Amino acid sequence: MRGVFQSIFWNRCWTAPRTSVWADLVPRYARAETLFYLDPPYFGSEDDYRKDLFPRAQFEALGEALRQAEGRILVSINDTPEIREAFAGFEIEEVETRYSIA
Repeated sequence: MRGVFQSIFWNRCWTAPRTSVWADLVPRYARAETLFYLDPPYFGSEDDYRKDLFPRAQFEALGEALRQAEGRILVSINDTPEIREAFAGFEIEEVETRYSIA
C-alpha cells in the first residue's frame, strides 16, 4: 500500500473530494492516473445513514463498475463473505481496526 501513496505524492495528483453518487463519478473519472477512494456503508449497516440510501445490490454493482474502471482503487469496507464476493478479483488487504466512539 505504501507504493500507492508514494505514487500519489510524487506524481502530485490532484484531489477532488466528492460525495455524489458513485455510479456517476466512477465512469466520469476512470483514468489511469485516478485514485478512487470509496467509503460505502458497511455491509449489514446500509440503513444506518438513511433507508434506501445504499441498497445491498449496490455492493455488487460497485464491484462490477470498479472492475471495468481504470485507475487505482481503495475501498474501506468491512470483511464479509458477501463483500469478498462483490469485490472478487481485487487484491484485498485486511487491516486490524479498533472501533471506538469519540
